[in-house]
Amino acid sequence: MITPPDDANLDYAALWAQMTLNAAQLPDITAQAATILAHRPRYAAVSLSTGVPWWWIGCLHMREASGDFTTHLHNGDKLTARTVHVPKHRPSPPAEPPFTWEVSAIDALSMPSLKRAQPWTIASALRHAEAYNGLGYQRRGLRSPYLWAGSNWQQPGKFGSDGVFLPTMTDRQIGVAPLMRALAGLGVTLA
Repeated sequence: MITPPDDANLDYAALWAQMTLNAAQLPDITAQAATILAHRPRYAAVSLSTGVPWWWIGCLHMREASGDFTTHLHNGDKLTARTVHVPKHRPSPPAEPPFTWEVSAIDALSMPSLKRAQPWTIASALRHAEAYNGLGYQRRGLRSPYLWAGSNWQQPGKFGSDGVFLPTMTDRQIGVAPLMRALAGLGVTLA
């Protein structure tokens, strides 16, 4: 995992404050947030082991695996083996496949930079979500669709696969920020 720059908090806070949700995607955003909320007990159990907020885990689970508990939180690969996509070969031994979702999620969230993410603010949650996915968009001067897809901040350009950037591709998944906003709308306290 790449450690995000500390000075990025102000940009994330400003983008969050000015974010609006794409009206056409609102039913999907709301449905995904409700799914995250329905699985709160599983996310909360992993949160207890990692110190990472349950709602953040749920948002990443939607992005990485469409909320599928038969896949790794790292990247959506099947839990029947170690990950084959970036990050590869996770979880590390002594854990052995097949993995439970919880074991894999704890491994994915045991990165040192996440343990230092106290306190969890909206800005730090967004900053860490972008770093979790990678800072390739930031390096290109783009807002990450991993965060902003489904909002007014979405723009063309997406990594279609690890390391392959497609400048005209539009991300069809919902980003972390709209999911967080929808969770807040359902009464979840984010920070």
